[in-house]
Amino acid sequence: MKAHFSIRVDVPRSLVVITMAGFFEPADIARFVAARNDAHRLLSCGANQQVTLIDIRAMDIQAQDSVAAFRAVLVDPARASRRLAFVVPQSLARMQIQRAADSRAAHYFGSLEDAEHWLMAPDPDPAPVPASTGTPAAPAASAVSAAALRANAALPA
Repeated sequence: MKAHFSIRVDVPRSLVVITMAGFFEPADIARFVAARNDAHRLLSCGANQQVTLIDIRAMDIQAQDSVAAFRAVLVDPARASRRLAFVVPQSLARMQIQRAADSRAAHYFGSLEDAEHWLMAPDPDPAPVPASTGTPAAPAASAVSAAALRANAALPA
C-alpha cells in the first residue's frame, strides 16, 4: 500500500494529531517531515510544548532504512513534543516504532481515546502502565484543524 498521512493541529490545545498508513519510502518521509514542520509553525505554544498523537494502526511493516529515517526524525530536539503518544496495532509494526522511538519518552496505546486522554492529562507524567493500555517510550503529535496540512503520500515515510 502506498504511503499516506494526514496532520491536524488543534492550536488551543497545543495538540498535533498525525495519521500514517502504508509503506513509506525516503521521499514519503521527506514529504511527511516538511508537512509536520509546516504544522508546527501553526502552533502558538512555546517550543517543544505541544503534545503529539500519532496513529500508525494502518501503517505497513517498514524497511529498515525507513525505520532508521523515522528514528532520525524522532531524535530531533528542535521538534520534540512535550508528550508523544502512539496508537499502534499489536504487531511487528509496534516493535518497529518502539525501536525507532527508543530515544523518546513515548507511550503506546491501542485506542485514540486512551492516547488523547493521556496527552491532555496534567503533568507530571503518570506512572508507566502495561503495554496493552499505555506504555512509556516516545513523544507524540498534536491535532490542528488545517485542511492544508493534510497530505497524502505516495512514498513511505
